[in-house]
Amino acid sequence: MALDDPLPDPETSRRVVFHVKSRFHAPILKPGWEQARPHHVTLFTNDVEEVLAHQPDVVVACDSQLVSMRRILPEAFTVNTRHGLISKLHAASLAKSADYFCVASPSQVDWFRDRDIAPRKDFWPIGYLQLDPLFRGEVKPVSTGAPAGMPVVLFTPTHGEAISGVPMLGEDPVAAIRPNPNDAFVIIKPHPEIPLRHPEWMDRFRVSAALHENVMLVTDTHASIDAYMAASDIMVSDCSSVMLSYLALDRPLVLLSNQQRFDSPERFDREGPEWQWRSIGEDVEDIANLPAAVINAIGSPGSHAEARETARQHIFGELTDGRT
Repeated sequence: MALDDPLPDPETSRRVVFHVKSRFHAPILKPGWEQARPHHVTLFTNDVEEVLAHQPDVVVACDSQLVSMRRILPEAFTVNTRHGLISKLHAASLAKSADYFCVASPSQVDWFRDRDIAPRKDFWPIGYLQLDPLFRGEVKPVSTGAPAGMPVVLFTPTHGEAISGVPMLGEDPVAAIRPNPNDAFVIIKPHPEIPLRHPEWMDRFRVSAALHENVMLVTDTHASIDAYMAASDIMVSDCSSVMLSYLALDRPLVLLSNQQRFDSPERFDREGPEWQWRSIGEDVEDIANLPAAVINAIGSPGSHAEARETARQHIFGELTDGRT
């Protein structure tokens, strides 16, 4: 719809902008935009000038840009959908930046309120937009080229040096995860910010992937992770938000706990769900134990299943129908 088109329903319709700050935010916001389009005059953009031209009643985003949006659009309501399910001491500022703050379930409202954290107006416990396609079973697994019957391990490291699993793995991450190339196919899907913040890590991934068979390195780090999750049998992560997103699939996890996290007060939140729910997978602090943990997770997918179900219920509740 164009700006001068009539509203679909003048009583209930609004001019709504979905503003994308980083490219990897697009698939997070897209399900909400698709649902809003029939009912509102919408715009999906990363251009601030386009936002201003749209004269929005509502601005929807999933990061911190709503602070500046409020300054330039003081009359518009702001909605933050989040771009993850964890804390990293960042969730609090996101909540406070918006009029309305979306959370995955009522229990997450409690988590924020217990810490005296609140948006300007209210919480919306509506589910998690990014996972709607997964919960609906609509995500097609990416084609990996893995040999038939070979288990697929998805490695999903975050970017903070003191909390990421990457520094734990040394110069050859693939060998640290899977010494025997016949044991599993490895997909490395780095956090979207890693090429910018740690280009040396990307170099390390490239060299390691080239040294070993049965490896896929995702160089388009901003690509949606959903298809890679759907293609995998287990996930190796650290404290990345995708560790909790993986609960949508109820598959095994191995979690790397970087002991340098205690030296990172700007990113380590011991009360954050990323650290409170380590029981959902095999928690590894000594990297020498990682290959065995991976093999055990492949061979015993039911291990930690009860903890995964408990966490899934707590984080998502009944909001798993893919209709956020």
